[in-house]
Amino acid sequence: VPKGEVKFIMFDSMTVFYSGQPFWNHPNVTKKIAERCGFNHVPILYEGPFNSLEFCKQFSMGPSVLDPKTKVREGCVIKSLDNYDTNGNKRALKLFSEDYLKKDQSDSH
Repeated sequence: VPKGEVKFIMFDSMTVFYSGQPFWNHPNVTKKIAERCGFNHVPILYEGPFNSLEFCKQFSMGPSVLDPKTKVREGCVIKSLDNYDTNGNKRALKLFSEDYLKKDQSDSH
């Protein structure tokens, strides 16, 4: 995103039931909500079984998927599609690319 420009890209969504109990929505539900509301949704780079962290590294490297002019991808998020606990918490891991960690991030988020 060019400096000074603001862009909203939906990543997650939560439902809060009448009882007050929050629950994280399945990624496919979040994507449908984004589409209905006219929001962009983060790109899904892979959906399937977790093989290894080494396998996942390939999705954290290369240019940005959202803005190919950005030569360094920040990384990727690895989420379980069905491993939610009784409180609606989910397991997720942010995998930063090595190039992103080496880059000067002083003007980034």
